[in-house]
Amino acid sequence: MRKRMLNERRAQEEKYSRINRLKILNQWRKLMRLVKVEDLRKEIEIISQNHEREVDRKDAIIQAHRACHRTLLTTHHAQRTTRHAPRTTHHAPRTRCSTGISRTQRSSTRWRCARTCSWSTG
Repeated sequence: MRKRMLNERRAQEEKYSRINRLKILNQWRKLMRLVKVEDLRKEIEIISQNHEREVDRKDAIIQAHRACHRTLLTTHHAQRTTRHAPRTTHHAPRTRCSTGISRTQRSSTRWRCARTCSWSTG
């Protein structure tokens, strides 16, 4: 009788122990989720800032190229309208646009930003 009562009590304690362990594990998981969410939000914010910085940098490059190409078009148009005027040289000197990208003057009928751009007119 005593042995059976002790076995029942041991089984009951094991049941309570398993339930309490699951409760503790669930609380621990909730806490770990909160910490992980906070870390992920910080990481997302950093990635978002890096993305915005890259977009701004690329927009600036595009704007610089557009300005460079507008200058090239204006120069090209000016050369075409003054074609019959006497020239002292056969080609214009090499110049640099505001971003420091060297551009070559007329080569056949194509104009290019020498380093990065393959845009052309003519």
